[in-house]
Amino acid sequence: MVLPDKIKKADAEWLLNYYQKEMHHSFLNSQRLIMHKTAQEMLRGKEVQLPDCKCHHHSFQQMGISLFEQYKSLLEELLKKD
Repeated sequence: MVLPDKIKKADAEWLLNYYQKEMHHSFLNSQRLIMHKTAQEMLRGKEVQLPDCKCHHHSFQQMGISLFEQYKSLLEELLKKD
């Protein structure tokens, strides 16, 4: 597994220091949905659309968490460089 080319050290820092702490909140307001969207865009390396239906918000959150967990060790390695 390889991180997207566009991901920078600052992105990895945000994902590990902020997103990781906030990602499991069960209350999903618009701010948290945007946070999950931002994380998914960083990790996928492309634009992601927010779900239209409120009924899909929880699964959208879970996709972000799953992506983060898949890339976590690579993000940590990126932070250790230089």
